[in-house]
Amino acid sequence: MTEISVLVERVVREVIAELAAAPKEATPAAVAVSRAASDTTSNPPNEPPKSSARPSNELVLAGRVITLADLDDRLEGVRRLVVPRGAVVTPAVRDEIQRRRITLSFAVAQAKVVASSLKVTLVTLGRRFDPAGMIEAMQGQGAAVTAHNTDCLVEATDRLSEAIGQADTLGVLVTKYPDIGVCLANRHAGVRAIASGDPAGLDKAAVSLGANVLVLDPNRSSPYLIKRLAVDFCRGGVRECPEELKGRLS
Repeated sequence: MTEISVLVERVVREVIAELAAAPKEATPAAVAVSRAASDTTSNPPNEPPKSSARPSNELVLAGRVITLADLDDRLEGVRRLVVPRGAVVTPAVRDEIQRRRITLSFAVAQAKVVASSLKVTLVTLGRRFDPAGMIEAMQGQGAAVTAHNTDCLVEATDRLSEAIGQADTLGVLVTKYPDIGVCLANRHAGVRAIASGDPAGLDKAAVSLGANVLVLDPNRSSPYLIKRLAVDFCRGGVRECPEELKGRLS
């Protein structure tokens, strides 16, 4: 194990310990930082799922930050280490499993099914984009979709604002002017719109703002990708606005 790996390992463990011991009352910035590490402090530490049997030579950890302390003499006979997708694996852990010739794998989380009460208002701008595939995909996840078409971006964002004022409702806007669409949508009280063309970063962006409107650009994304983004957005359900941002974004 290299000296740098040992140092990084120690720093990570000290940060986790400090977060765990921090007082409940914290500044908004501290709240945002502590949320990123909440899975390592509030959940049972790195216990494998109980619902499915695993091979005896496979170790499954559930934490979001994997340190040497999580391994704790559990690598005997292990040939594969499985951690959650997006988990941070410290250099010391990587050195150790490489030394033992253990394969590191990142588990793909199972897709969540949209709650049957979720409603989605879809507004498309212009006539070139056919929303049929997107509507079918969202309905296949259990969402009740109401579709509208307009040639006016202002009217589109007004309609979305009115729709998300109802309970259990998300909005999706398809326009070749996504930046303008986001700006117009966010002029409405209670609307938290984001634009995305990246499935990997969509959920993180949506959660960080409690997004309730997704703006998609048909000129930058293929019909398949737009459909996937819309479905992924709906899978997250109606997200709450983060407490520390409610004063500005609610």
